[in-house]
Amino acid sequence: MDLGIIMGPRNHPDRPYPLADVYQDYIEDVVRAERLGFDNAWVGEHRMTDCQWTPSPMTVLASMAARTSTIRLGTSVLCLPFHNPLRAAEDVAALDILSRGRFNFGFGAGSQFEEFRTFQINPKDRMSRTYEAAAFIKKALSTDEEFDWEGKYYTLPKVRFTTRPVQEEIPFYAGAIGPASVRKAGEYGYNLIANSNPGWTEGLKEGGHDPSKYKAQGLIAVVVGDTEEQAWEASEEAVLYFSNFYILRRQLDGSLPDPSRALTKKDLIDRRFSPASTVAVGTPDQVLEQLTAVYKGLPPGQTGFAIQMRSPGMKTADVERSMNLFAKHVMPELRKL
Repeated sequence: MDLGIIMGPRNHPDRPYPLADVYQDYIEDVVRAERLGFDNAWVGEHRMTDCQWTPSPMTVLASMAARTSTIRLGTSVLCLPFHNPLRAAEDVAALDILSRGRFNFGFGAGSQFEEFRTFQINPKDRMSRTYEAAAFIKKALSTDEEFDWEGKYYTLPKVRFTTRPVQEEIPFYAGAIGPASVRKAGEYGYNLIANSNPGWTEGLKEGGHDPSKYKAQGLIAVVVGDTEEQAWEASEEAVLYFSNFYILRRQLDGSLPDPSRALTKKDLIDRRFSPASTVAVGTPDQVLEQLTAVYKGLPPGQTGFAIQMRSPGMKTADVERSMNLFAKHVMPELRKL
């Protein structure tokens, strides 16, 4: 089982502290994750949010690459509609070089209304833009020959991509949500970062790909304490903000959801043993039970978890205790599944 940590370096809007310190805390989390035996670390991208979510995951990952030597590093995800695909390909290659071949390229279509509004991109085009950009990046990374690219959204003549990555083939991970998107990711032969993967294995087969050679990592926030009360005390405000960030943000048409949709602590507890669970909080035994139930409830093909160990606003001492307890008591048991 692949066990990684996932993060979007950011503040909690109600108790922010200097971003220079915020970024260093997240970088130290990855250094700690490598020492504790996690397989990979993922950094996401958003911008113009109240929590000051980092808009530059590639830059953050470059700093992480300089501080680590074995843990794989990846974007989860780079929102491709907001990036020139040639520039993105160059950054992917450079990060693979800086990490000496440890880079995973996770990409997605974007989901923040404000980003589409400011970049003046029609959200209805986000999926087709994303998959065209991903196809260009894969071609650029895999050929030494000069080529012309003329697609629906991008025209790039006489591309001569000389910044060769270390890996012969950099793993591509699609951040997909809906069943159609998940299936499409499989057809294109992409690994998956998603909360569930219905149709992904079928998509791989339809695209002529061997499912046994691909990985799908589910997303979940985890907080471990010596007692359940300690774990919730360290994280309740943080995990509720994390969970409700996605529920209460503007829809892509600009409308605001009904505030009554906000999750409560009781909601998180009630769904803790279902595949829809986004948070696992408690003692090592409780967290292991929850993650085992979530894993077994997912469709076939799921190969592990990308775990948010630091929800926005959590104190470093609490994060460190949680990671240590997870690595000592939970990780070895999950590896057996």
